[in-house]
Amino acid sequence: MMILSICIPTYNREKSLQNTLACLAKEIEGVHDEVEICVSDNASPDHTQEVLKKWESRIPLVHSRNETNIGYDRNILRLIDIATGDFIWYMGDDDSIFPGSVKTFIQDLKASEGKDIGAVYINARIGKKWITRFSFDKFRFFKSKDALPPIHVGFLGCVCIERMHASNVIKKYVQIKKGRLFKRNFNENVLHAFAHMYLFLECMKASGRIAIAPAYGVEIRAGGEMLSYAKKVYLSLIIFRYIFEIKKYYPWFKESYPLSGHIRSLFSLAAISSERPEFENAYDLAYRMLLKIMELEGNHAMLSALKGWEIFRKTKAGRYAVIKLHDKAKRFALNPLDKDAKTNEDLLANLDYVISDTERLLS
Repeated sequence: MMILSICIPTYNREKSLQNTLACLAKEIEGVHDEVEICVSDNASPDHTQEVLKKWESRIPLVHSRNETNIGYDRNILRLIDIATGDFIWYMGDDDSIFPGSVKTFIQDLKASEGKDIGAVYINARIGKKWITRFSFDKFRFFKSKDALPPIHVGFLGCVCIERMHASNVIKKYVQIKKGRLFKRNFNENVLHAFAHMYLFLECMKASGRIAIAPAYGVEIRAGGEMLSYAKKVYLSLIIFRYIFEIKKYYPWFKESYPLSGHIRSLFSLAAISSERPEFENAYDLAYRMLLKIMELEGNHAMLSALKGWEIFRKTKAGRYAVIKLHDKAKRFALNPLDKDAKTNEDLLANLDYVISDTERLLS
């Protein structure tokens, strides 16, 4: 019986994918009949297909290739079409797994048979630190209406959903409009670029139950990639937007994204817009979204601090200080920035869309 499909969306990362598949090959030894690995290649121009062909005779691998790049969100849905497991555990093509996680997870899923779990939160580590700390260390169930502990589901590898619930959510609510996922239950493109999060929340809502695996999961290897200013702006905006939409449309869910992350991102956008005025509008959107987030959280002290910060930022001394401090901070960034790096046209088109649609959202 196929219990688990480990699903990997990939694009143009042959080396990272090779490392991830090599890690998974070790992790699934002895459970080949219960686990499959599914990969959807989003029309990669590199040697991703050769990597997949190399592994298809060694591991239970199912893979497909899109004729054109259909975008991240649609590729997430494509994996549900090719998966056959009862549960779908998403994973980044640059992630690895904490040793023993797959076998332990299968045992926990078997023990939970019949409990109609819509979604499972699987913890993740960066280095030696778990991104979410819990007061318990065993697989545990919660009803969606219970007082859930705060969890951080932005990372793809933290998301596991029950396949039939996910398929039903897609049939009922998801529609493709102009190449993007339109959500009929909200009548807009909620959680753009976070389709995994949308499915997680809707599956959790549909079943009324969630499980949490606190002591095993993925090891996130992201970091080190050189980012252009445009890509940094895009990533920051979609994260601000994702947090804002979670709090607006799913107020019952406690997302634990740290406030320090918001502050770092806003500071970075302030510096980028000071050097590159064409990104001033993007900074303004991020600032306004953060104000809204603080309003929804009832954090009045932070609201006042942000307004004071904005007054200072607009002064000549403030802009100078932001740029100088940012130059020093860039040396220690997880993903270094390169203001001269070129940005591909697809990313620029996505950035334009996020800016215009976020203006609509905030208005």
